[in-house]
Amino acid sequence: IWNGHTHKKNGQPIAVTYQRQLSAQQTVIYGALAVAVMIAAMLYAANTFSRWNKGELYFYQGMISWKQNRPDHMIRSGQLGIQSHPERYKLYDFIAGGLLLQQEPIKALYFFDKILEQYPYRLNTLHYKAQAHYSAGQKDKAYETINYLISLKPEYADGYKLRAEFLIQDGNNTGAEADLATAIKLSASPDAELWHKLAVLYSRAKNWPHAEQALLQTLNINPNWAVPYRNLGILYMNVRKEPNKAIALFAKALELDPNIENAAQLRELVQRAVTTPQPTTPNK
Repeated sequence: IWNGHTHKKNGQPIAVTYQRQLSAQQTVIYGALAVAVMIAAMLYAANTFSRWNKGELYFYQGMISWKQNRPDHMIRSGQLGIQSHPERYKLYDFIAGGLLLQQEPIKALYFFDKILEQYPYRLNTLHYKAQAHYSAGQKDKAYETINYLISLKPEYADGYKLRAEFLIQDGNNTGAEADLATAIKLSASPDAELWHKLAVLYSRAKNWPHAEQALLQTLNINPNWAVPYRNLGILYMNVRKEPNKAIALFAKALELDPNIENAAQLRELVQRAVTTPQPTTPNK
């Protein structure tokens, strides 16, 4: 039943309002509908939150597995995560990265391509895709991908570093030297590993002055790394003909890492230098 009420001002009608009188049965029905709508909204919100929460959980599990270098767990976290968050590209990263660590680059490439379909300029994905191509023996595609990455961001130091690794393996030491030098200039902080790789390349080219400087720079950045002490000692022993300096460097290398490669030979040289009496100037 609708009861109309006419409102007047100065005798003229200005509005008509209606008041609905509901029966008890109608009140119950409408109340039940309102409650049902509220429950449905709450269930939808709970399901959405649960889905988001699960996706976040698998994401963080993947991150932990990546830091622990556990490729099987990385793959599992990514697979479970994309069931609730198929649009989250980082979860595909875990699968692809895990497969790459498991020496399955062809399978990894599929997931890298999935990411690049949505994010074609993502540098990290292009970086690891190039690495996957090279591991799969697809060298042309590896160079094509890494060159494209560098063209997108010429100041990306890791791009030059990765390309240098390809060039070293392919025997192009000159090109690798140039890329390592560029990576060193672009790196946000001094990188002892890059300097040491450069020293190795200089040594192969018998560029001894540059090799010595690169090794000294390596030790300046990381004075607790045994390998550069050994390599610098070899240079002083065989090239500079300064055995005393070489022995001191060998001793330091053994102090830092008693199990370093060629440890037995180095230990023998150091021991011989200690036990061999030094020549003295005869008294007049």
